[in-house]
Amino acid sequence: MPGLSCTKLTLFTVAGVAIQLVGLSLFVFGFFPVKPTLPGHSGPESFEEPTCNSNRNESQSDVPPHQLRSLYKELSGIPPAFDRLILMVIDGLPAEFVLGKDGEPPNKNLMEAMPYTQSLLGNGMAVGYHAKAAPPTVTMPRLKAMVSGAIGGFLDVALNFNTQAMVDDNLLGQFFKIGWKMVMLGDETWLKLFPGLFMRHDGVSSFFVKDTVQVDQNVSRHLSHELRRDDWDFLILHYLGLDHVGHTGGRNSALMAPKLTEMDDVVKMIHMTNIVNQKNGQGKTLLVIVSDHGMTESGNHGGSSYEETDSLALFIGLKNDVSDYLSSTHNNIYQVDIAPTLALLLGVPIPKNNVGVLIPEIFGSLSDTDVRTALRCGFPSVRHRTAPVRMRLHPSGLQQLPRPLSLPGESAEFQFSGQITQNFKQSQSGRKTGIRRTRRGWKVVGEAVGVRWGGGAPSPVPYGGERRDVRILRAVRTSAPDNDQDQQLKALELNSWQLLRLLQAQIPGLSCRNHPYDGSGGDQESRITKCYGSIERICCCLYTNAALLKKSWMSKEVSRYNSRKDYTSSVAAYYEFLRTASEWLSRRATDKPVSLLTFGIVAMLLSCLILLSLLFRIYKEAHTREMQCLFDLKSIMQTWCLEETFVLGVIMILIVCMTSSSLVEEEQYIWHFMASTLQLICLRKAMQSSVHSYSKGQNKRSGLQMSSVFVLLISGRILRGWHQGGVNWINLPDISKWLEQAGNNNVKSVQLVTCLLVIALSFYALFLYGSNKNIVLVIGFSFLMSGLLVLQHILKHQDGMFGTSSHSSTALVQMIYAVLSVSTSGTVISLPWLVPISISETYSSHDAYMSTSAPSEVQNKSLLVQLRECLYVIGWAYISCWCLLQLLLQQTVNSMPILLLLVQTLASMMYFSYNGRHHKQWVEVSAFYFLGMAGHYALGNSNSLATIDVAGAFIVLYTIVLLVMRNHLFIWSVFSPKYIYVCTTTVCVYIGVSVVAATVTYAYSVLGLRIHKQFKLSHQQ
Repeated sequence: MPGLSCTKLTLFTVAGVAIQLVGLSLFVFGFFPVKPTLPGHSGPESFEEPTCNSNRNESQSDVPPHQLRSLYKELSGIPPAFDRLILMVIDGLPAEFVLGKDGEPPNKNLMEAMPYTQSLLGNGMAVGYHAKAAPPTVTMPRLKAMVSGAIGGFLDVALNFNTQAMVDDNLLGQFFKIGWKMVMLGDETWLKLFPGLFMRHDGVSSFFVKDTVQVDQNVSRHLSHELRRDDWDFLILHYLGLDHVGHTGGRNSALMAPKLTEMDDVVKMIHMTNIVNQKNGQGKTLLVIVSDHGMTESGNHGGSSYEETDSLALFIGLKNDVSDYLSSTHNNIYQVDIAPTLALLLGVPIPKNNVGVLIPEIFGSLSDTDVRTALRCGFPSVRHRTAPVRMRLHPSGLQQLPRPLSLPGESAEFQFSGQITQNFKQSQSGRKTGIRRTRRGWKVVGEAVGVRWGGGAPSPVPYGGERRDVRILRAVRTSAPDNDQDQQLKALELNSWQLLRLLQAQIPGLSCRNHPYDGSGGDQESRITKCYGSIERICCCLYTNAALLKKSWMSKEVSRYNSRKDYTSSVAAYYEFLRTASEWLSRRATDKPVSLLTFGIVAMLLSCLILLSLLFRIYKEAHTREMQCLFDLKSIMQTWCLEETFVLGVIMILIVCMTSSSLVEEEQYIWHFMASTLQLICLRKAMQSSVHSYSKGQNKRSGLQMSSVFVLLISGRILRGWHQGGVNWINLPDISKWLEQAGNNNVKSVQLVTCLLVIALSFYALFLYGSNKNIVLVIGFSFLMSGLLVLQHILKHQDGMFGTSSHSSTALVQMIYAVLSVSTSGTVISLPWLVPISISETYSSHDAYMSTSAPSEVQNKSLLVQLRECLYVIGWAYISCWCLLQLLLQQTVNSMPILLLLVQTLASMMYFSYNGRHHKQWVEVSAFYFLGMAGHYALGNSNSLATIDVAGAFIVLYTIVLLVMRNHLFIWSVFSPKYIYVCTTTVCVYIGVSVVAATVTYAYSVLGLRIHKQFKLSHQQ
């Protein structure tokens, strides 16, 4: 069988990798859920009951914004409660920091850190909610959920790093349609999601997580100026500093309380400027404070634990006047409930793909707002009588309602009468009902202030001991209870219609026939039925019951204000339907296409076969005599084959372990065990070889081998104890926690020592094998400059476990990036051209009558020698660059693991270099891979999405495991996050291999060209 040429080998390798990536993409997009969405945006049709053709997309782009706003107000029957909105996003703020947990208030330090916010909650001027966020708990999908009410797919965690413009229906798009002017200050994610919607904006980047100060100051510097302006309707403030504090020091960081105080000052400024002392021309302003997600004890997020999903929703400006602190702070909602609530509060349609439910307390708190305003101004001047007014209401005169005659000192009565008139005009339930309500309102107001309305003159009414303000409040409530309650029922009805449309789009069999309540007559309540069966039947039944109860309530024109039973039943029925539909839609995912999954697995298996066949072919040609070791069981037991057998067995061990959710969560134990076991096997082999070396006088070589293995074992044990890692045992004590408890000064000292040792070790490694000391000295000096800049950053801009931010700090970091980039790329590009080539002596030593093959052999030998030294220096340039970047970007407590990983890399290279040909290259590659995986977990990473750094495994076999486990209880919380890491690792490994291959190809080509020219010149001489 003919051997493989380089061209064929390259083509087959590229084809195998490409087929695997295609198969991986097919499987990923076929397996992971993609939430079905309705195209287009909600418009006037959203205020109509859905029909069979209710999912049509009716464009309203030709309607002017002011007319569209009036049209929405007329069709909805719910006047906007607020004219302006301020959305303040505090990234990463757990709700329990503000509202407490399990019925208990926050601890004393947290409450003292936010005194103004806590006073608003205690006085009933703010209502707070624990808004449960859906995983993945990262910023981009959570912002989408808050403004659209839709829950994104599982792959949104990957898209979070490359945010694209949002095309689904959302609140910002609806506000833009009605002519709202919007301003954004903060996280630039908003600018990527909604390009072109903001008339002013100042975005900040969230990449540099050690910036905890400047990133928020860049937001607040414009705030006072924006609050004084009246040319905007929607102001977005997105503060990132608290999230950065969590990432750098955890939720118990010493910087957390000062950051909360800073946020409390912002809340106070907004509340005092735009809500308490708002200008007349600005309209009513609502302040909503939200967080996109919470954080774990270590400050990370992305998973589905309570700490990560406990986000905040705080409404300020509702004037709820709740006297009970617990009722203002311990309510639970879902994060998607924010979108429909804000939509109806501000007079726009609910976004088309919303799965959220109206927050009941928000609409219930709006009914008494104007009444309380009237009570606060003018109540002391209320007399015991009112001006006699004869009510004459006829159908033809409904547009001009009579008002009491104005008498001195009776402003409160007239305010109430105006409120009654306004309540009547806002009523949407019919002319007769409106007349009866208004008559009843005037009558009860008169009785409340001491006047009985009759056929003649009014007569005094005794108070009976009841407070006058309570009687007046009850009177005005009585004048329009149906109006307020009708508006709440109307809001629930609109929410139900919107969810029903979404159900119709996702359940083709959902009936669109007219419901039984559409007819007239009969007892509506007697037609209420129990709901059971399929999801289609349950949803239709619950919706029909709610509609019947609402119609029953509406039919009782006069007597219903005496009892809230029917009204409460209607509200409960609507919420039962809404919650059932919302929960089902939240879990809904498209059916996994079997054909797509099959093609993906077949493509990956084909790729695996191609690559394995290439490996066996190369192995057979290079080591024909050693092939028996793989198939001869007796040979496998020999010492020199033990490590190869172990490495091959690791693949099967990993696949078996990946079928257990517990082992996936605690995968770090597997990699530490694999790395340590392989090192012990190497130690055994080194000890056996030392016996033979002693007889030959090669004690120094065997001693270096054994020393290298001992260094690997000791450093590996320290790395194992540095972080507990994983998911279940992360709270157990470890070295990093002990170091943090020792104080910031100790952490900073360790970091400084580590940085100096990294620089020194990189210098030593460069000079260890570099033949040309001058070139290596220049390269080492360039990386020394980078190391000194990193050292300066640690000294000036890092305080123990935390990093400060300023313009000088940012400039220094940018300078470090630039110097490292120039040093590394300059080394890679220039070194093959600068390394000296000395082949003249070798060539001249040959006889003048040598064979024609001799020059070619000399060229190849010289090329391999030069290539080895050149690639060694370039490789250490890459490693030094990585270490310095990690010292800059990693948590400060992780500086020592970076040094230990560098030590392990150097020790492994020394062991394999002194070992000669006793190990195969694929065993060496596997050993470095084991060290890399163990080091990854030693830095505190895990397979949880809360530690978003890249982890890895073996992609093809784990794909099959994932398919087998698709119905497992923990498929989305354990196995799917692991598979995301697997896919990311596969892509990263291919990128790394491509970089190495490109570097080797470039160096080989340049050196080959130079050596060929050198030989040609020598031959001519």
